[in-house]
Formats: sequence, structure tokens, C-alpha cells
Amino acid sequence: MANKIEKMDDDELQNVLSSYINQSTAFQENELSRQMAEGLKYYYGQPLGNEIEGNSTVVSKDLADAVDWIMPNLMNIFGNGEKVVEYEPHGAEDIEEAKQATEYVNYIYNTRCDGFSITYQWFKDALLCKNGIVKHYWEVKEEPVFDYYTGVDEETLEVMLAEDNVELLEKTKNAFDNTYDIKVSKVEKVGCLKVENVPPEEFLINVEAKSIDDAEFVAHRRQVTASYLRTIGVSEDVIEDISFTDENWGNQEQIYTARHSIDSTDQLINSSHLNDSQRKVWLYECYVLVDYDGDGISELRRILYVDNKAISNEEWDMKPFSALTPNIVSHKFYGLSLYDQLKDIQEIKTTL
Repeated sequence: MANKIEKMDDDELQNVLSSYINQSTAFQENELSRQMAEGLKYYYGQPLGNEIEGNSTVVSKDLADAVDWIMPNLMNIFGNGEKVVEYEPHGAEDIEEAKQATEYVNYIYNTRCDGFSITYQWFKDALLCKNGIVKHYWEVKEEPVFDYYTGVDEETLEVMLAEDNVELLEKTKNAFDNTYDIKVSKVEKVGCLKVENVPPEEFLINVEAKSIDDAEFVAHRRQVTASYLRTIGVSEDVIEDISFTDENWGNQEQIYTARHSIDSTDQLINSSHLNDSQRKVWLYECYVLVDYDGDGISELRRILYVDNKAISNEEWDMKPFSALTPNIVSHKFYGLSLYDQLKDIQEIKTTL
């Protein structure tokens, strides 16, 4: 008789996540991060490090010339502010609905989400750093809403304060009729579509993956504030247990430094001195295929992982990332950047 599969406990889940995170991070920290960082340096036309005293210090900018020549052509096609998406009607009865859907989706992407900037950075990341990554999702945040009321009687006030998430901030009694002028706050959940670029160094994927669709593990690793954790609904008890320390940036440091070296903003900021709400911690937003419920079939789960522990664990329906690369390498997720193809030419021309 086959052994019964049991539901995964928290320790087992943590081991699975730690294994994926360590594997994908180590993959990036090796040659991948060095190539991405060098791609940015070559684009900026910075010294190669092999200069000989007395010789010319001029740096050939072949990579920048190629990227800056390609980008306007790409944006003329994909970022001209017209129809990024178009819905096709299946029949005559669908024409009006398809037209409205096309107009609505293009308005949301181009206007609400600043579609031109998203598209531009997506392409440029791909040209310089192998793959461009975009994240698209429905964001729900808890935000305080403040209201003022006048002439509120005692009974009405009790009913109002009995509602969930309502807090009385100010109360002034009106002597002439025994009513109150009050100020209250209420925490409401606000949702909206979000589309954002993910810096290549913040994206993690398991080594064997050929695409995001077939990946067993993908994650968005970034620094967030205590304030952000509160807005996404993390309880105060969980936040109090988090160690807000400045963790080693690992593979992100050399890419971050290369990106910001052009204007001397490449110094990593120590957040330990900031006020409570602005303290920062590394958040891993993980999408992992795992048999958590013990039915023998792996399901996709979204797990928020902070300070070596899972603070949220939900079954999920999709991985909210899209990727593109200028030069596909068969059966691999990461393709070739223009840096990979022009590096030798720029080095030779600079040296000569």
C-alpha cells in the first residue's frame, strides 16, 4: 500500500522555499550578474579597466550606438500611444463590446499605467541585460479614509463606531443640542491594476526553467518598508517579529552599482537610521509549484517570504510576470543581450 501523503508543515515549506531561493540567487550571482553589470558599464562608455598609461583613453560606444538606434524604431511600433491591445469581435453582435474593451484596456495601460515608460524600459532592459521583465497584477491595499460629520447624536455615534475598522479621532460636543461634531477614520481596501517593470536583478527563476510558464519557481525580490507591509495587510504582530536589518545585497549590488554609477548615486543606502515606518526589509514574493495540501498534485502558491519565514501563503492562479529577450537561446529562459554580441567589437575598437 502506498504511503499516505500528508499536508506540508511550515518547516517543510520553508525548506522548499529556501532551496529555490538559494539556487536561483546563486545562479544569478555567478556569471549572469557580472554580464548584466558589464552590459550597463559598456552602454555608459565607462573605462574597460585595461587602459595603458600614455595611450588614448577614448572608449568606443558601439553598444550604446546600437541600442540607441534600435529603441526609437521599437517605440515607434509598440509605444506610439495607439492600440497596444485590440479585441477582435467573433460576430456582428460583438463589435461594439470589442470596441469598448479595446478602448478601455488601452486607456488603462497607456494612461493609468504610463504604458510608454513601461514599454520603453522593458525593451531597454532586454537589450542590455538579456531579459526584460514586466509584472502585471491586481493590487489591493488597505488605506485610511477620513470623514467629518456634524450634528451626530449619541445613538448614531455608537452605531458608527460599532463598524469594523472605524476609529474615532476627534469629538466635539455641541452644547445647544447635545450632538457631536466628529472626525473618524476607516480602513478600506482599494484595488487597482498595476503594471510595473522589474529590474532584472530583482527577478529570480529556477535554473532549469525554459520560460516563466514552465518554471517551478519565480520570485520578485526587493526591499520594502514596514509601511508597505502594513498597507498590504500584514499584521502588527508579524511586523514586530521581523528583523529590519541591512542584509547583504548579494548579486543585486554589482548591478545596482553599475546602473547608478553614471551619476554617482551608486551608494547603497543604510536604512537603519530611518523612522519606524520607513525601515526596510527584503521581501520575496514567491510563486512556487508545491504540493502543500498533500493531495499528491503540485499547485501554484503565492508565498510572501520575509526574514526567513512565510508571512502569507495562498493558492494562486497565475505567475504575474512577462519576459522578452532580443535573442532567444533555444531551451533556455535567458537569451543574449546586445552586450553579449557586441562586447568583443567594443573592446577591440577601444583598445586600438
